[in-house]
Amino acid sequence: YIDGVVSSQYQKEVIQKYSLKGNVIVFGETGSGKTTLLKYMGNYHLPEKRNIITIEDTAELNMPIPLALITNNHYKIKDLFKASLRQFPSHMIVGETRTDEIVDILESSLTISCLTTIHANSFERAIQRIIFMSMPRKIPSDTIKDLINASIDCFIFMEARKVKGMWEKKDDKHYENIYEAYEEVK
Repeated sequence: YIDGVVSSQYQKEVIQKYSLKGNVIVFGETGSGKTTLLKYMGNYHLPEKRNIITIEDTAELNMPIPLALITNNHYKIKDLFKASLRQFPSHMIVGETRTDEIVDILESSLTISCLTTIHANSFERAIQRIIFMSMPRKIPSDTIKDLINASIDCFIFMEARKVKGMWEKKDDKHYENIYEAYEEVK
C-alpha cells in the first residue's frame, strides 16, 4: 500500500516513523484516502504497540485491537476520547475530527501518540480548521497555535488516494509563526 501512495522513500520513512510513535494529522477532502492511510499507520507494526484504541463514527478502520469505540446517539467522539484515556493508551486513532474534541487530541498528544484526520485542502487551511474547531472552547488562537506547535509532529495531505504533501516539525523550538515550525517533506 505505502509504496503506491508516496512519491519518495523519505516520505515513506516519515510515515512509518510516526506510525510507530508520533502525532499526525492527515487532511484532505472526502474520498482522498485519509482513513486508508490512517488504517495503514495504525496497523504498521501493530504487535509493537502496547495499547492502541480507535474511536470513530463509522467502523472503517477495522483493526484487530481490544478497544475500538464507535459513536452513537448518546456518546460523541469527545465523550469516548475522554473515557478512553482512562485505559492508559499508548496510541489513539480518531477516525475523523470535526469539532472541539481537537483540543483534547492536541493536549493528549503531549503524552501519547495520536493520529486523526480532518477535512482541509491545504496545510494553511488545516491549521485554520484546527483553530476554527477549537473556537467553542474559547481558547485564544495563539494558544491553540502554541498547542499545535508543541504536539503535532507531522501533517499529511491526501488527494486522489496519494500523499500530495507532508509537513514535518522542524525541531522542538517554539515558533511565533506556526507555519514556520514545519517544513515540507519532499
